[in-house]
Amino acid sequence: MVTFPIAAARAGSVTAAAAAACKSFSATAMSRCEEVIALKVEEEYVLTTQRRRELLRMCGVAEEDLSKVRLLSCLALAEPLGRLSSLCLQDGQLFLHVLSETAEILQLSEPTSSSYLMAMTELEDSLDDAERQARTARKAVGASQKRSQELLAELKDLENTQQHLDDAVEERERHAENETLRAQLRQFHNLPLNADVAAAKLYEAQAELRRLEDSFSSQIKEML
Repeated sequence: MVTFPIAAARAGSVTAAAAAACKSFSATAMSRCEEVIALKVEEEYVLTTQRRRELLRMCGVAEEDLSKVRLLSCLALAEPLGRLSSLCLQDGQLFLHVLSETAEILQLSEPTSSSYLMAMTELEDSLDDAERQARTARKAVGASQKRSQELLAELKDLENTQQHLDDAVEERERHAENETLRAQLRQFHNLPLNADVAAAKLYEAQAELRRLEDSFSSQIKEML
């Protein structure tokens, strides 16, 4: 009975030591797990950042030029824009996606305090305005093409009318010329077509003219 408290004390001491050891092991394991998780998160962040930087590089935007103040001017004035410009022309939404990626790289998480994100909003509005202007321009071009077709049709009608007028004038001139020829023919319709007969007619006319002259001269003499 004397040894029972000692054995109990020894057992309690072993239990406490074991509990302390387990607690120490649990803390070490937990710390290790936290380190592993932090390392994984950091690796994931590095990979994500590298992917976004590669996206910017493909679009022709240098990372060192990205800042809250100079970003838009960099995107607008950097030479060469090349791929970025062509992508923007093909799909404005892709351009906005690139801007979102760069915003995350810069860790701009406060829309109210970030001039960059405010510029993105302005850019979205500008994109909407550009799309509306493009639709208006397409409508204006369509109306202009329609009016051009109408004017071409009117011009064709005028050309046809002018051709009809020219034909009418030409026909009238031919008719007037034929009338003149017919009048000339009527004046000479009694003339013989044979040269000998024409010479005989001329001789008779000349003889008749001399007879008339002689008769006129005789009458003048009688009057004197």
